[in-house]
Amino acid sequence: MHLINTTTLSLETFHDNEIPPYAILSHTWGEDHEELSYQDLAAGKITDPPNLGMTKLRGTCKQAQKDGIKYAWIDSCCINKEDGIELSIAINSMFRWYRRAVVCYVYLADVPATDKPRDKKGSAFQQSRWFERGWTLQELIAPRRVSFFHSEWGLLGTKTNLKNVLSSITGVPREFLLHKKDLYKGSVAQRMSWAAKRQTRLPEDLAYCLMGMFNVSMDMRYGEGGQKAFIRLQESIFERTGDESMLAWGLDARSTATAGGVLASMPSDFISSGHVVPGDRTTLMSPPPRIEEENLYIHAPLHILPTDEMYALLNCQPGRSTSGEHQQRTRRLLFSSLLRKSVANQVIGIPLAPVGSTTQPDVPVHSYVRKPGVPAKYFPRKVYDEASQLEPISIKVYSVWDSIAGVKPLPHYGNSPLLERGSAGATGNK
Repeated sequence: MHLINTTTLSLETFHDNEIPPYAILSHTWGEDHEELSYQDLAAGKITDPPNLGMTKLRGTCKQAQKDGIKYAWIDSCCINKEDGIELSIAINSMFRWYRRAVVCYVYLADVPATDKPRDKKGSAFQQSRWFERGWTLQELIAPRRVSFFHSEWGLLGTKTNLKNVLSSITGVPREFLLHKKDLYKGSVAQRMSWAAKRQTRLPEDLAYCLMGMFNVSMDMRYGEGGQKAFIRLQESIFERTGDESMLAWGLDARSTATAGGVLASMPSDFISSGHVVPGDRTTLMSPPPRIEEENLYIHAPLHILPTDEMYALLNCQPGRSTSGEHQQRTRRLLFSSLLRKSVANQVIGIPLAPVGSTTQPDVPVHSYVRKPGVPAKYFPRKVYDEASQLEPISIKVYSVWDSIAGVKPLPHYGNSPLLERGSAGATGNK
């Protein structure tokens, strides 16, 4: 790990077991020519008068010295991005590096010194670009101590005393912001929802910036595209957690999600999932879900409506939302529904359509695709309990990707969970 000596402004390198206490910077990047690079700092090319990168460097080091911290880390100039291995290690280590920092300084270049963060009208803090970027989500959540500074490096507040404002802006409940609740106890769907409105420069980074939020690692494949990277992320998460809430995306009837894959295409598909809580797998006798050869296998109750619409009922449910925007969204979704019951007595179902095969029509496998363009729904808990008492069915949901090879929807699938539903045998395809 390369760290900046806050007195000499030079880089020093430490092995993992030798890393001293350090402050860490969170910021939004300007244009490349405005930022200091690793090569600039290593060669001592520190510009004067200062550009944006120099303002960040000097401000970070000056504040760290005030706090009695000898070293600092800034992503723009402490990673040699010309070294692919070093870049991959840094990206996979980022969450851990922010978590182990003594303090995180958030520098908001677009917030003036006169701003009042709690002002409900016209607060530049609440409109800052920092809240829109993908990488800054983990930079807010991972460190215990976070201090916010305006464009002139004056203190605006801390994560602790701004917790209500921060929760309202980001959708992250206060207990997760302040480490009162283990981050990894939150459902996958809930954590994904925090990134639903965020963006990154490179499409793949929208997946890579979330690895630490789910305690997984991935190899970097820049150029593969954002959707492929995000699906690889979900596969890694599912393998680690088996949390069915990851399938609880597209809950809003106005959702634009249209993919035919069972996994979401991007974090924005989870925009209405901030209230989803995980179910209790300790009471289930069924095996956990798994992904093999790009197909998801899940043991779940099936519920078929009189209209022949079919839903797989997930082991997760809507819970109480503790952040402002998600609380309003939850109320709108739940109370506009015909199911006006306590959220504790509801479960989430995802829409499925069975598929048939032209090549192996007699293979007795229950195979489905998630119906594109159809939102997930809430169902009374008793529906889940009743469906769970039927003969268990292991569902093979075709292709985690959104293109299906060799399969076609059946024209009709009846009302019996064991009738007309079991004959598909083609393989999924990227």
